[in-house]
Amino acid sequence: MHKALIFALAGAALVFFITTRPAGAANSCVGLSTTPISFGAYNPSSPTDLIGVGSITYTCSLAAAIVVQISAGNSLTCTARYMLAGTARLNYNLYIDAAHTLVWGTTTPGCGTTRTDTVLGNTAQTDTIFGLIPQGQNGSPSGTYSDSLTVTITF
Repeated sequence: MHKALIFALAGAALVFFITTRPAGAANSCVGLSTTPISFGAYNPSSPTDLIGVGSITYTCSLAAAIVVQISAGNSLTCTARYMLAGTARLNYNLYIDAAHTLVWGTTTPGCGTTRTDTVLGNTAQTDTIFGLIPQGQNGSPSGTYSDSLTVTITF
């Protein structure tokens, strides 16, 4: 069973496709929703990185260990994501932690780290997504940058 929910993240726009992939038939995860990441306007001459925060919320029917993955999007690897405005690139990444040390990726080798949640049955689980656009990308022209990503919840 695969379920999909599409949502857009404000600011530099990111579009997520959320799918659930059951590891066993007894459990089900529903109520997939998100809070958009709002990066706001990027200033390439700013001496600081641009930070944004969003979230994914879901509820599973049974207590279980749930693996949450976020795909690479436009990029070939989760560790070097970028958004596009036409052919112009703006580097960014998504992290599991507020310190921006654990890139949120997939089970593909070299594609960051997955998040594992231990959820209670019929209780909403909310995971925070920490976004970062690195400062100093002076070659990025003005525009609306976007990326499309897939979030996979395996239970």
